[in-house]
Amino acid sequence: MDRAASRPFPRRPVQWNRPMTRRNPEISRIDLHTKYQRRFEDEGTSPSLLSTFLNIPDYSPRLEYELPVFQNVLDETILRRICEGNFETPSNLAAWLHDRDLSNRPRSYNGSLSLLDFDRHLNLQRVGEKDTPNADTRKICINNPCQWTLGVLAVRAPEHQAPVIRDFMFKHLTAKTSIGLDTAIDGSFTLEFHLAYPVWKREHSPRRDQRVTGDGLPLRKSTDLSFLPGAPRSDRIAHGLDYLHEAQTSICVTGRDTSHWTAIGLTDSYFEDDSDPNNEYLLPFYVADPYPDPDMTSCDLDALSIANLTADNVSVTDPREYFLLVVKFHVARITQHWMNVLFKLKDMIDEYLSSPHIPLTRRESSLGTMRGESYAIEASEAWLGQTSDLVIQWILLLTKTIKAWNKFFDQDASRIVCQSSEDGLNHMNDSLYEISRSLDELGAVREEMEELKVKVERFEKKLGLHVAVGDNRAIVLQYWNVTILQFISPFAVAGTIMQAGLVFGHPVLCFTVLASAVAFIMWALKPTLTWLAMKARLEEADNAVPQQLIQGLQLENGVQTTSYSLPTYPTMAYHRFQGVSIDKSNQVM
Repeated sequence: MDRAASRPFPRRPVQWNRPMTRRNPEISRIDLHTKYQRRFEDEGTSPSLLSTFLNIPDYSPRLEYELPVFQNVLDETILRRICEGNFETPSNLAAWLHDRDLSNRPRSYNGSLSLLDFDRHLNLQRVGEKDTPNADTRKICINNPCQWTLGVLAVRAPEHQAPVIRDFMFKHLTAKTSIGLDTAIDGSFTLEFHLAYPVWKREHSPRRDQRVTGDGLPLRKSTDLSFLPGAPRSDRIAHGLDYLHEAQTSICVTGRDTSHWTAIGLTDSYFEDDSDPNNEYLLPFYVADPYPDPDMTSCDLDALSIANLTADNVSVTDPREYFLLVVKFHVARITQHWMNVLFKLKDMIDEYLSSPHIPLTRRESSLGTMRGESYAIEASEAWLGQTSDLVIQWILLLTKTIKAWNKFFDQDASRIVCQSSEDGLNHMNDSLYEISRSLDELGAVREEMEELKVKVERFEKKLGLHVAVGDNRAIVLQYWNVTILQFISPFAVAGTIMQAGLVFGHPVLCFTVLASAVAFIMWALKPTLTWLAMKARLEEADNAVPQQLIQGLQLENGVQTTSYSLPTYPTMAYHRFQGVSIDKSNQVM
């Protein structure tokens, strides 16, 4: 049996229509462990809050790759301050929270909340809270998650959801790319969507990520793209400079059945203009109006869906349908970002390659022209390296994204839509169709990126050929450079001697004599060095083979051989000045 051609092992099926179950009450993992630690506080040291949340066994490899990531973001001091309700900026908007019961009745606090209110409402019981509808379905959207908002999620994570939230946060922090459905032995499900993508912004002052990790670096990087078009045009500078921002969108829907589930969305938005209250990608857009107009028919909007869905009594209740809808809207937005990157990158690469950075026709070379061409080649080499790295990086990211989607359609799409009603099946199939269309557009973007890569590689070959020919022509320039230096150096040395005060007779006569003497010395220097080198080689050969042994071998054979001996320096110099070859004068019959 060919294992390579065999089908993959079937994944665990999901019982979507299982009977409803309810855990009451839902206590956070950290609160539960803190309670037991206080009860048995004399039985050893208590672990840190972060260790309690992560629950990493001793000697586990997770200590090497997972713990450092969380330690860079979730400081132990921050977690303790959250437990104590001591926030640094309690009034700042932190998250959008929306809770509803099985009858689709909302809780009164739904909407964009401050950090203090977000923590306080998450700490309430989801079931059985007095005079409050149950929170059978919970939706959380956090734009630009920081250590405080992520810390609240960690501190308030229920015991049964803590592993899912931990893995979800880890994938978001490390910018993973994955889409899929996972099921546990107890029947709970987890739908996850993680996608990394670039965001191209033209701005006068870059909005860099202010979320600094423990090592002092921003969580996401921003790259200055001013090198791309070569010399920047005045109209481009007037409208701002180009920057590329790293971004990550992560969505998770987890629950025990289709009636009790939680949806969480983490989206980077540090590059957005936070001064615009009408920006649907930011939390101020979802703040409830304290004085609504009674004549206006308006409803709350869903922040997880980027304001494409309503958050009211007719909102979607099936977690599968909701997940695919939200993912569909985010994939469409991410695809638009990719198309924007492709359009601007193609425009700037074409602009750079159309400019005469390297002369297409050869001209007469001189020391002056070679210096200018050297600068142009160095600039082109720097542009080539940076541009090639960017294009390859984006092609790899697009390839990873498309592979993740293909894997999702092959392994998980059918498991999601099974056991659903006819209407639900139609709605989910529509979402999957729209997602597949966006996937086709991403494939087209990757193909055009490959074409840009070919253009850059073609320019690299031209540059390499130009440099090779230039190196060959530079040999002639080097010869003339040495000749000019040999001609000018005696005059420079003579002038230096006269400036030192060593002057005799008439200055012109003194300069002529000194220059002639220095020129003669330089002219005679080469045969002197040649003679010394020959002498050193012969002495080294004599030390290697005893001369007496050589003579004994020659006499024993009765043959007198021709040998090579070093002439005296005066003899060598005489022949050198007469133009006689040294080898001819060195023959002994």
